[in-house]
Amino acid sequence: MKNFALYLLLLIPVITQAQQINPLWVSTEETDGNNDVIVLVDSSHDVIVCGSTYSPGPVLGFVTTKYDPDGNQLWQRRYDTFATDLITTAATDITNAVYVGGSSVNPFTGQTQFIVIKYSANGDTLWQYTYGSIPGAGTYLSRILVDSAQNLLILGYTHPAANEFGLLAVKLNPAGNEIWNTTYEEGEYGYGGLDAARVDDHIVFWAQNGSPEGLRFFAWQIDMDGQTIKTAHTDPYSDYFESGYYIDQVGDLYIGDHAGEYKVTKFTLDGIKAWEYKKPLIYSNPNGVSARLRCISSDEEGLFIFLARFIWMIRQV
Repeated sequence: MKNFALYLLLLIPVITQAQQINPLWVSTEETDGNNDVIVLVDSSHDVIVCGSTYSPGPVLGFVTTKYDPDGNQLWQRRYDTFATDLITTAATDITNAVYVGGSSVNPFTGQTQFIVIKYSANGDTLWQYTYGSIPGAGTYLSRILVDSAQNLLILGYTHPAANEFGLLAVKLNPAGNEIWNTTYEEGEYGYGGLDAARVDDHIVFWAQNGSPEGLRFFAWQIDMDGQTIKTAHTDPYSDYFESGYYIDQVGDLYIGDHAGEYKVTKFTLDGIKAWEYKKPLIYSNPNGVSARLRCISSDEEGLFIFLARFIWMIRQV
C-alpha cells in the first residue's frame, strides 16, 4: 500500500547560500495504484487531490479529497465498482465544481469505458457520464477541459481491434448532457491520445503511435462545434519517449526523453520539428538509465522548466 503526502511549501530566505523550506501543512492519505496523483487548486485556494484506492474494494476505485487552504479536509468522495477504475484527469470550473475522469476496466468481459463524475464545490455528486465500448475493446480518457461557457470537453481514444486506434472528442453541457461527439480515425498509423489543451477558440489534441521506424506524434485541431480544422503528423521520432511532455499556449508540443542525455524536442502544429535541446547526464550509470525527465512546463515569459527524477541503481558485487 502506498501513501501520498500533499505539501504546501513556504520558501523563507536565510542568510546562508541555500534556502530553508518549511511546510505549511502536510496531509497523508493511503492510496494505491501506479497512476500519478492529480492535484488541483480552485479559485477559493482549496486543494483537490485525486487518485486511486483499493478501499472499499475489491479492486481499484476513484478517491477525491478536498482540503481548505489550512489543510483541513472538507470532504472526500469515492467511486468504486467491480471494475478497475483509474483516475487519469481532473478539472475545476468557475463554480469550483470538480470533474474527475478515468477508465473503468471490466475484469470479466475485458470491456473498457471511460467515466466522468461531476462533484459540486460541497462534494455532492451532480452527475456521471460514461462512454462505453464493445466487449474486448477499449475506450480511454486522456484529458477533460472546461470551456468559457463552462461546458466540458472530453478527449480520449478508442481501441476497437488489434492495431486500430481512433481519437475521440465529446462535449457536455454543465448539466452533463451530450452536445456532440466526434471521432477521428487515422487508418495508416492509428494514434492513441496523449494530451489536449484549449488554444483560443479551438482544441488541440496531441496523440502518438509506435511503428518500426519510431514514434510518430499527431496533432488534431477541432473547433468548439466538433469540426476538424486541421491534422498533421510528425516524421518518426527514433529516440526513447519518457512521460515528460507539454503543450504550449499556441498548441505546439514539447517531448522529453533520455538516451544517455536529457533531450527536449519541439514539434509545431504542422508536424515540423522546430528544435531540440540536449544536456548530457551529470551522473552516468553503466548499468542503466540514472535519471529521467518527468515534467516540462513554462512561465509567463516562455522560459522552460524541466523537472527530472533521479534513479540510482547500485550493483551488488
